[in-house]
Amino acid sequence: MSAAVPAKPDTRGNPARSGMPLHRGSDGFMSTKDFEKFYWPTLKKAIEMKVELGYVVTPFFEGIWDDRLEYLLDLPKGKVVFYCEKTDVFKAKKVLGGHMCIQGGVPPTILQTGSPQDVEEHCKKLIEVCGKDGGFILSAGSVIDFARPENIRAMVDSVKKWGWYR
Repeated sequence: MSAAVPAKPDTRGNPARSGMPLHRGSDGFMSTKDFEKFYWPTLKKAIEMKVELGYVVTPFFEGIWDDRLEYLLDLPKGKVVFYCEKTDVFKAKKVLGGHMCIQGGVPPTILQTGSPQDVEEHCKKLIEVCGKDGGFILSAGSVIDFARPENIRAMVDSVKKWGWYR
């Protein structure tokens, strides 16, 4: 930590962000006992150190973290963005809402195979439920390499149409 360089805000004064791809900590990969002993203490310390340096940390929680959400409440409030891939984003909002921002919620499968109407309906529900009281960034839950262009447009248009704090 002594050799680490503190984060500098951007030109508008916003805190620096630091991403972290997370592999193998998701539900089902290891037992809760092993997660608590080996994975969580190291991850928690790494995130806390980045926060100490002035970063807002944005780990990409790959896989499903439904059974591990409560652990994230041990992280500093307002300093971490929970960017989820396959986690139940509605459950994440219930558990983590008010503690950390949640990002994701749009499965790549709906962008690849759904209709623009399917995408709009899903995005509207996400905005209404997860966006309530703030702390939500609507985005794809993973890479969108094979998404249909009209579905990406529907996602963007949904944010323009429904994504306003009232």
